[in-house]
Amino acid sequence: MTPRLPLAVFLCAALVLACSPGPNEQPLGPVKDADMSLTANNQSDRTLELFVNDGKVADVGATTQSTIEASDLPPLPWTAELRLPTGRALVTVTVTSGSVVRRTEGSQGVGNRADLSCGRVELYAVIPLGGPAPGPGRLGDCGP
Repeated sequence: MTPRLPLAVFLCAALVLACSPGPNEQPLGPVKDADMSLTANNQSDRTLELFVNDGKVADVGATTQSTIEASDLPPLPWTAELRLPTGRALVTVTVTSGSVVRRTEGSQGVGNRADLSCGRVELYAVIPLGGPAPGPGRLGDCGP
């Protein structure tokens, strides 16, 4: 064996390790169904209800955020809604297998938000929503 072969093996191993995700990094590509989650970000002044596939999953208190892991939800696809206690849906999002993709730049996710007079509400899968500062909403948009 020539002295260069062990060096080549070492360099190849170092390259593989450098390109592999670290312990806190997520792999690139479509997020596996088992690694999906839903986050309800309720920055309104009232408690909302999170429904998935027409079944109530959680209450989301005013000015709180709740993340529910796939293991605590029904199998995909999900139709998720944040509702007022009266039953009125404020935001809806549909999550399917492969709908969330991690990329080095510009990851693709699914989510929705509403800027209401009582505060902003967001519902998204895995990747938080970017976007503008909250808007003012419209008078009466937080009612029944």
